[in-house]
Amino acid sequence: MINRLKKKFLSEKIKFRKDLIDNNKIFFTLRWFFEAFARYTSKQSFDINLNFFRLLISIIISLPRSIFVRLIKYLDFLFPPSFGAIHTQINRYIIDSDISLMVSTSNSDIDIRSLIWKKEALSILKDFVNKHNIKDIKFIEIGAANGLVSLMLAAWSKKKSIKFKCVCVEPNFSNIEFLHKMIIKNKFDIKIVPCVINQYERWSKFEDIGNKGLVMDAINNKDNIIYKFSVTINEIMSSVFKPNIIYLDVLKNESQILDQLIKYCDNNTYILVELDSGISENLKQNLFDNNFELNHVQNDHFIISKK
Repeated sequence: MINRLKKKFLSEKIKFRKDLIDNNKIFFTLRWFFEAFARYTSKQSFDINLNFFRLLISIIISLPRSIFVRLIKYLDFLFPPSFGAIHTQINRYIIDSDISLMVSTSNSDIDIRSLIWKKEALSILKDFVNKHNIKDIKFIEIGAANGLVSLMLAAWSKKKSIKFKCVCVEPNFSNIEFLHKMIIKNKFDIKIVPCVINQYERWSKFEDIGNKGLVMDAINNKDNIIYKFSVTINEIMSSVFKPNIIYLDVLKNESQILDQLIKYCDNNTYILVELDSGISENLKQNLFDNNFELNHVQNDHFIISKK
């Protein structure tokens, strides 16, 4: 718990310094403290990409809006509306330095996920593509969640006139639905594999916690388990293109997937992995035995490549 809070604080500190450089220092500082005060007093998060006036109005109407929505839900319970008339949709711009993408959400869990997606991973991927002058990105994201890393990388590639195609592996149905809509809306070349990766079982234990799913070693609540159809790394890799970049974010299950994944990687394949639980001795030995090197990039992110 303490380590998670420490990581969150450091992440906020890094982001604040970066945004401070990119914006007018006085107005940005005032807005940041204003937004932070509203966030911690109301226990809600606000979009700091809004200008000061729109942010102020958003904060002012937040409470009456919440009361109004609760009232509508209560009235809907007493007097059910016509079938299909139960959702409202919110459009938001997801902004990362030089790119933006408009997303549409009608699910509160996915809406929260649009705030806490892996911006650091996207930054590493963009820097990596630029450094290696990659002009044809063939990308696989395993543990994609709502797929914003893939979506934003696709938007960035389009802006830079870089060829891009992608496969997202994600078993959570809410995330799949959102990702499916965004792919169609933006006409991105992204395919979805709606399964868990498991080398040993056809059906994997799965804990659905709203905006993400926990599998195998990451499961917390054993009373909240369903089963998801599973595929092997071999089935994934034999049914898609040969990737040059793979991004892996599968809480507490990185080693068992990497053990199989590196068998399909050569000198032109790079793996970006988030090792939340550290590097096991078994993983180190397996990488060494197969002539791979593990390079630390930032925080818990590492890049694996052939020596």
